[in-house]
Amino acid sequence: MEFIAITCPACWQSLEIESPTFSDQPIIMTTDCEVCCRPMVVTVEYVDPNDDPMVSVEPES
Repeated sequence: MEFIAITCPACWQSLEIESPTFSDQPIIMTTDCEVCCRPMVVTVEYVDPNDDPMVSVEPES
């Protein structure tokens, strides 16, 4: 199992989430920060299955 490091846009805490597979993409998920409990939207996309994914994290509106 692989993980992706993300940073909460509300409290700036570093977190890890499970990395989706190349075939699952694009992944857009809402998750709560483990520290401040604020929701955030995480988008994960792969350009190439051999490269690291592009990850963006935004606060949920």
